[in-house]
Amino acid sequence: MKTNSFMIWVSTVILACSFFGTSFAGDAAETFALEDVLARAYRANSELLAQRKKIDISLSKYKQTKAWINPEFEFEAAKFPKDIDKDPRVNSREIEGELRYTQPFEALGKRGIKGDISRHEIDRIEAGFQGLWFDVARQIKERYAQTLLHEKTVALAKENLELSRRLLDQVLMRFNAGEALQYEVSRSKLEEKTSRNALLAAEKQVLIDRGRLNILMGREMSAPLILSDTFNEESMDYSFAELLKAALLGRKDVYSQEKEVEKNILKTRLAKRKHLPDFSLSVFTEREDEVYSGGAGVAFELPLWNTFGAEVEEARLREEMSKIDLQTLKNRVSLEVYVAFQEVDLAEKTVGIFKEAMHEANEILRLSKLGYEEGEIIFLSYLESLTAYRQTKQSYFEALSNYARKLAVLEQAAGFGRLYEEGV
Repeated sequence: MKTNSFMIWVSTVILACSFFGTSFAGDAAETFALEDVLARAYRANSELLAQRKKIDISLSKYKQTKAWINPEFEFEAAKFPKDIDKDPRVNSREIEGELRYTQPFEALGKRGIKGDISRHEIDRIEAGFQGLWFDVARQIKERYAQTLLHEKTVALAKENLELSRRLLDQVLMRFNAGEALQYEVSRSKLEEKTSRNALLAAEKQVLIDRGRLNILMGREMSAPLILSDTFNEESMDYSFAELLKAALLGRKDVYSQEKEVEKNILKTRLAKRKHLPDFSLSVFTEREDEVYSGGAGVAFELPLWNTFGAEVEEARLREEMSKIDLQTLKNRVSLEVYVAFQEVDLAEKTVGIFKEAMHEANEILRLSKLGYEEGEIIFLSYLESLTAYRQTKQSYFEALSNYARKLAVLEQAAGFGRLYEEGV
């Protein structure tokens, strides 16, 4: 009995190890550069997938505008026997009736204008997809930069923890030698505990950032990933005039509004074409008194009581409103580019300032460490130098992350972006 229990226990352990071994192997972290993240999101982001469905719907509607109006088919039969009690049978020679086929047509030009309007709507929706993609790309670039910042924060927290532990060891040695106070020991312990807590908080934030980045890519939130890129300190290569020109020519919302103006112009033209009556062509054949006959006819709609004046006026006003909206949008785009340009310029200068400050902070920490070891400076001065070093390095990383995020906003404002092929 004991042998059977032991064998069952061993089998369970082996199965468990096999299961967890397979799970861990399947959870291997993928490495993503920023371009990899963008390409993955272009294919799998949920918002983009939904927008693609809207494009498919608009294409279906466009195809429908190319179809003709459904025809009408009529059949009439008459002259059945009046008294079916006497003879309920129907003699085919006695049946009379008519067979008619009618095909409605829209007046010349209406069908083509409706197709053009639908085509412009497709252009608008496709531009909306591209605009949405540029917004998603901006979010990814910002989130990527934020994740890099928190990864740097984790590394800095580990470095600070190591420095804090070294400081604590050093203070304990001096305390045991009678060269340090109990206050210095307590303060060093507090610094070590604070550094440990900062490391835990930074590691938690990295996990959250990676989860958000996974969602943008259309992956499982908890899927492990590794970022391979680092912060880029390259300066902006474009002037404000170049960026503004690119925005007014390449922004998808501007393009979409231009298509809206063109669509409303077509709607005004269509409203005016309604003065032209639609018509129908029909052919028929009939039988009466055992004689067959046939013919054809045409029917016109006469707009006597409705001159469509209100529809024309409404279409004209909507056309004017869309032109005003276009100009308003261009003014807003100009302001967005200007603000984003100034933000990037400031962020770039801030990076330069903190880069210089990093050299000073490193030198101060080195001199303070030597001075404290040799007894030339007091404990608090050394602790202040350590704090200044940590804050300066963190500020430098934050400046780099802020520069990357502001640059992403400027690229979106200027209409910069790459459209990835579906197979990439």
